[in-house]
Amino acid sequence: MTDTPESSVLGGERRLSWRMPIVFSLAAVLTLMGLSPAEASAKAQGFDGGLAVEGQAQVDLEQAQITAVLLPEQERYAELKTGDDVEMFPLPQGAVEVDERQFRIYLDRKDIPKRYIDDGQVDLSFTAIVPGEQPRVLSAEMSLTAQDNGLWADASEELAPKGFAANSVPETPSLTLTEQEGPGLIESGVMPSSTDAVGSSSMFPCRRIRERHLESRKAWAAVGRTYPDQSDPDAKARMVYSSSRSHSTSFGVGISASKYVDFKASGNVKRKASWGQSFPYTNKAREYQIEVVNGLYERIYYSEFNDRCYPILRQYVWRVIEETGGTKTVNLNSVPKYTNCANVAEGTWTRNSSRGKSFSRSGGLKMLGIIDINLGSKSGFGQEKSYSYSIPDNRKKMCGRSADPAHAGDIAMYSR
Repeated sequence: MTDTPESSVLGGERRLSWRMPIVFSLAAVLTLMGLSPAEASAKAQGFDGGLAVEGQAQVDLEQAQITAVLLPEQERYAELKTGDDVEMFPLPQGAVEVDERQFRIYLDRKDIPKRYIDDGQVDLSFTAIVPGEQPRVLSAEMSLTAQDNGLWADASEELAPKGFAANSVPETPSLTLTEQEGPGLIESGVMPSSTDAVGSSSMFPCRRIRERHLESRKAWAAVGRTYPDQSDPDAKARMVYSSSRSHSTSFGVGISASKYVDFKASGNVKRKASWGQSFPYTNKAREYQIEVVNGLYERIYYSEFNDRCYPILRQYVWRVIEETGGTKTVNLNSVPKYTNCANVAEGTWTRNSSRGKSFSRSGGLKMLGIIDINLGSKSGFGQEKSYSYSIPDNRKKMCGRSADPAHAGDIAMYSR
């Protein structure tokens, strides 16, 4: 097999048809990170970083071109203007292990520059390009939080307070890769010029990814719902949304080979804010939404040929940048029937513990109309984010979805 791209003459121009004829072995993947397989194995065994995330792909990754980077912290994303490049941090040597379909990623907090970590949180982006006549592109993003023991937790999950077992947080976060609809091949363009083909050497290796900001759009995201007893007009509920940076609100990420169509959900990122609102009590079943700014980013992936770097694949990513402070409520037409119940007395009942489940909706980020799908939203609880129910008598019960009401992300009040 010849390690050369196919080229042809079309219209008098030399064009590149990049079909990934090179078969990348595990050695090649590790070499991308500057290590031989033997060195990488030794480095992985003695790597100082804790196991941050692991996962299993639908296909063998040992021949894939792996790109694993950390994204800038939230404030730096908010400063980007149209056309600006996103400065990403490639993971250190020995941080990625691939074993057929399984992969593991290690992170050492002390090796991460300050501009890529915020209060212990990092945003990880992982892409595997699997070679073939039609290359397969698998990607995912995830926000992670550093733990005191050197390990990492999924930042979208609620952490139990000290003194409680962190049952809601997996021992090792699992990253689910999404296969992009179509590879987004850059295969019919003009052979890259000297300005596109970047020289490669041991001192200046081939850069594997470039991301730039294309545009920003606003959208609404669901962060909570309350369901007071509809049979009693004196039964009411409200939500208090966070008034500090301590709340956890995560938003889905979308990937595609096109700007606005064929999108698929591909992980999530957690965003922080310094504002909040106390909504009024109401007897209506209600959804609470906040306004967010979403960014569209174009990614170009590169591969090395004859000591030059050439663009091979294009990918588009929609990712939330920040909250605007805007809010609205939407009245709901029906109340679900939850069965994990506890009888309650007259008074004010509040759910604000960070021990338990988050409010989560797979289509909570209302992107339909900007792209062709809605993405997810996930909002946790704490001292700055709560549900409150005004219980008018001693004949009520609180019921939770998938858990008892003290730990559920969705809660409803009914008459007994």
